[in-house]
Amino acid sequence: MTVETPRPGVRLLCVAGRLDRPAAARVLRLVGIQLELITASRHSPACLVIDLGEVSSFEPGGLESLRHAPYSAACRGVAVHLSGCVGRTNLLPRRTRELLREFSTFPTAEQAVRTLAGAAP
Repeated sequence: MTVETPRPGVRLLCVAGRLDRPAAARVLRLVGIQLELITASRHSPACLVIDLGEVSSFEPGGLESLRHAPYSAACRGVAVHLSGCVGRTNLLPRRTRELLREFSTFPTAEQAVRTLAGAAP
């Protein structure tokens, strides 16, 4: 996992490898840390993008665990979006496709950053 701020107002978390429950728990911990940093900073990003473009497999419970991220972030005025999995939804298990509908998604991290950087304050 890596974290970067590609544009003002947007924080990007890149996830690679298998997304199972333990990996999702690590992502959620990283989201929590980023939310703490965002809250403490004067120039807070308004958007947090979790890029799943390099995820090799979606295991049961992985994406389901990430459902908590938008709620935690919303309490701090930060919107959470997913990127990188929209173009391959037909390859994903049915339950994973259903869960994706609960998230704001973008086809790529680059498109998410471009779009959200314009919307960020």
